[in-house]
Amino acid sequence: PIFTYFSTNFFYRGLEGTRSLSNAEKSIDSMDEYTLDSVIKFGKEPWSFGFEGVYQLGDYGPGDISAAAIHTDVAYLIKACPWNSKLKTEYNFATGDDDPMDGDRETFDNLYPTNHNYYGYMDRFSWRNMHDIMVGYNVNPHKKITVEIGHHWLWLATSEDAFYNAGGGVIRPGSDEMVDNYVGQELDLLVRFNAHQRLSFLAGYSHFFPQEYLDQSGTADDADYFYLQSVLTI
Repeated sequence: PIFTYFSTNFFYRGLEGTRSLSNAEKSIDSMDEYTLDSVIKFGKEPWSFGFEGVYQLGDYGPGDISAAAIHTDVAYLIKACPWNSKLKTEYNFATGDDDPMDGDRETFDNLYPTNHNYYGYMDRFSWRNMHDIMVGYNVNPHKKITVEIGHHWLWLATSEDAFYNAGGGVIRPGSDEMVDNYVGQELDLLVRFNAHQRLSFLAGYSHFFPQEYLDQSGTADDADYFYLQSVLTI
């Protein structure tokens, strides 16, 4: 067979009531938002592929909602390596609003975000007004140890809309000035150690490299992030 597995899922979500699509906007009297989501996964060792496409429509007060998002991923298991090595790459995109004053909403609504694992562990980005290209490498040098390395290249879909963090909060508001949309790069390194069936440890380090957007719209400092976590299951 061409693929040893193939799966598809389709989702529909409807939201009605008073709600703000972002922390940059005030609540409104009424909103009808409808989300159509399709997920496809397929592959055959050593390759695996994934795709998700989302479209949102509806009414936001007197204006219309029209937004979209895409996720794609490709992974390759390196069988020649004895450490269960895997190369992977992802592309993520979500629309922003290039004219926030026209009454329509084109910013993708991330709905109920759990973005920490997806767009950089420093939580600077959400699935909203963004382009994200990631290249990563996973390896198991020991049966109890997993090492993950990931590098993200991050842009805004449009600099007229805001720069949103992982929780949907606004890091910087949109600008109608000529600002480059290249936000920066993030390097992530994680090490997991399963010390016992009930005890595990996770250590991580990340570094953010600011680029033109941050330099042109305000401060543009490098940032470092380190953490150590333990999990005890009782």
